[in-house]
Amino acid sequence: MAEVVVKIPDDLTEEFKDVKPVFWQLIVDRTINEELARLRMLKQIVSRSKLTKKDDAATTTTGT
Repeated sequence: MAEVVVKIPDDLTEEFKDVKPVFWQLIVDRTINEELARLRMLKQIVSRSKLTKKDDAATTTTGT
């Protein structure tokens, strides 16, 4: 299993002190799974797109 190290800002660390013990591993697992599901869905939508890089460049330069 991979290991992830997270640095938490001081203001959030202070809030952790007021919260009952939480299974942070479960929260992180759920959050990562939700984000991966969202990215898979986005990838699926983009794969069906007929927009080309040329079309994208044209809309970027015209501002539409």
